Amino acid sequence: MNVNLLYQNRNHSDSEAYLDWNEIVKDLGLDILFRVARKDSVLGLGTNYNAQREYDNLSLIVKRVMAVALTEEEIAYRHEIMKDCLQHETFIVKLFVICQQTISEWEKKGRNKKRNESKESGGGLTTDIEVLKLLYDAMKDIKQLFAEYEEGLKSRGLTELNKRINEEFSEEKAENLRQVLDDLSFFADTKIKEVKRGYYEQINPTIVIDVGVADGLKFTDIKLDEFKCKVEAYRNPYGIMAKLRGQISRLKKYTIPIIGNQPLEEDAQKLEKESVSFVMTCLKNTINEYGSFIDRLRFETGFYFGAINIKNEMKRFRVGYCFPEVGSFTTLEFKNLKEASMAMSQHCDTVGNTDNLDGKTLAVITGANQGGKSTFLRSVGLAQIMMQCGMFVAAEEFKSGLFKNIFTHFTRREDSAMNSGKLDEELKRMGKIVENVTPGSLVLLNESFATTTEKEGSAIAYDIVKALKESGIKVMTVTHLMSFARRMYEECGGAESPDSVFLSAERLENGTRTFKMIRHEPELSSFGLELYEQILDEK
Repeated sequence: MNVNLLYQNRNHSDSEAYLDWNEIVKDLGLDILFRVARKDSVLGLGTNYNAQREYDNLSLIVKRVMAVALTEEEIAYRHEIMKDCLQHETFIVKLFVICQQTISEWEKKGRNKKRNESKESGGGLTTDIEVLKLLYDAMKDIKQLFAEYEEGLKSRGLTELNKRINEEFSEEKAENLRQVLDDLSFFADTKIKEVKRGYYEQINPTIVIDVGVADGLKFTDIKLDEFKCKVEAYRNPYGIMAKLRGQISRLKKYTIPIIGNQPLEEDAQKLEKESVSFVMTCLKNTINEYGSFIDRLRFETGFYFGAINIKNEMKRFRVGYCFPEVGSFTTLEFKNLKEASMAMSQHCDTVGNTDNLDGKTLAVITGANQGGKSTFLRSVGLAQIMMQCGMFVAAEEFKSGLFKNIFTHFTRREDSAMNSGKLDEELKRMGKIVENVTPGSLVLLNESFATTTEKEGSAIAYDIVKALKESGIKVMTVTHLMSFARRMYEECGGAESPDSVFLSAERLENGTRTFKMIRHEPELSSFGLELYEQILDEK
């Protein structure tokens, strides 16, 4: 049974991830989002569902799903489901919890371990019966949960999933499975148990077989005819009435008393195990089907659960969200776009940016130090990644094209092993990008080649950015290399350039940084001395 909450007609594949995914995660601060995704504060479930480690896999689920870019149709499909989930948060969280707890219990029973029990010991059969009961209960709970929220679910993904569950776990199938579990219960449960003080239930299994009897009282030509289990209540299972009933049942017509007859007793015990084993073999497909379904459902609902956590954390710090629109390759429009990771890590509201960069395949961002340039670049990259995985975006409005591949090249600390200089490290990472980048990709550069001289860094940056732009690749770069920025400004046609835009971190006359990006030609100063004097004054 398919889940299809991430894709309409297929399953998620990690092999489709961005080529430079690990670098993207580091440069855009996506680890912050992944940590937020596993927060257990949603709807107070942290109190009721106190196994905190059960939420740890949410980070990995969100990381895996966000690593794969979608088509426009896939984004629209996922948006429908995301809107349902945000409208009914309790539903999707409970659905995930059912699956998570079921898988956890299954793992405790040795789901991924090699079985040491033989058929003769019966241990493996007991485990299979317990697992089947576990999966049956989970499917029943999932079906009931969908029934409770059925009227409010509007997305194709969730309504179709509800239909499949009702078909594959219909009332008839559920009843048949329940009956089988009841009939098998004698093998896994205690045969006599106290149901309330002074009252007991005794499970009496009945296995009806057709056999022949050979020399030595050995059974031959064995055929399973009937398999059922009867539960009888007693005031005292060890009293006279219980013993009398047992004696009468053994004297019924067409039965052979085996108590005290060792050969028959051994054969009967063996037949009991073999009969149960035969039934469990027949039900193996059911275990595999329901187990695989619940595992897949946990993964796919985990993405939406994680997204709910991210949305709620954004809301705490007044970061709004919208469902982005898909445009062409050169489209980029945004209103009040914020850097969500910074807001959530520093526990504060952040300044949003608004602009329309339609038609631009190159954006060069310069301006004052500590003016918000890198933050703005990360906000664009983060929004693009969130958009392309079918999530919401931290903006009032956002519209952009889709990119099969996204590459980031941000400044890093000196190689800790001191095996190479910082410029060497930067060039190696840039070489990897150049080898793998294709037309239609997006490349985000942050202070690249600022580790060498102005002259050398500007020459390297100019050659690389110009080549990328001419190859049909969209480039956004933050730089303090003024020679490079001025040269690009002049060659591209300045403020009137049809395909390039030049932004600057706004700085008021009194030196105040607004952390907003404005259209401005590259200046010859980043006002670092001004910051230096400000720091000295504070000291």
